[in-house]
Amino acid sequence: MQSAGQFRTYDERDQQAVTFEDAVSMWSLAAREVLLETAADYHAVVTYPLLGEAVQESTGVRTTKSVFQWVDDVLARVTAECAARDEPFLSALCVRADGSVGPGYARAVVAATGRRPTDPDEHAARERLRCHETFGAELPPGGGVAAMPTTTLRRATTRHTSRGSSSTTSRSPSASGSSTTRPTPPPRPARAAARIPGAPAAPAAAAAASKAAAEPAPAVCPTCFTQLPATGRCDNCD
Repeated sequence: MQSAGQFRTYDERDQQAVTFEDAVSMWSLAAREVLLETAADYHAVVTYPLLGEAVQESTGVRTTKSVFQWVDDVLARVTAECAARDEPFLSALCVRADGSVGPGYARAVVAATGRRPTDPDEHAARERLRCHETFGAELPPGGGVAAMPTTTLRRATTRHTSRGSSSTTSRSPSASGSSTTRPTPPPRPARAAARIPGAPAAPAAAAAASKAAAEPAPAVCPTCFTQLPATGRCDNCD
């Protein structure tokens, strides 16, 4: 836990100081809304920095300190609230850049349940699946699977209604490994040139060349190579 004296928290709307305790209370309520929206999207997760920015934007209460210095306090409140409601832990949906949960996750689980998870990341994966099942995610046929997010997270945008702001979440690839990239469209066939009504089918030069090619070549004298008259006898040689 962080000491309130280590932080400067303030309401950006009126620049009034806000105690750290009050800030965490407001941020945890906003974080729950962001995480509920994330839970409704199968295999979606949100990173710590994105969650931190979302809750500050939503509440208008900001701090000069790094998100990693206070987000564990916020997520601990969210975890405690989920335990009180007998819900899966929404805090499992918040991960680091490498897809794992931070050490604060295990501490929050211990505080809420009295039991420390043997493997926090496996525990969080199961909780994420329970969140998707509980909060309305569209699961694949046969049900979803518990999965670890990877470092190649596909981004998706979610919006929460508080202050009309938006937050960004990330979606991990599905457990089946299916690609989420858009297939390359096949090459388009070449189109025939459109003909303007009333216009010739080909340019005049092309038409003339075609006509000339169809006519027989004129006869020439084999001796002087001049064109022969209609009689077929060369006037120069005969």
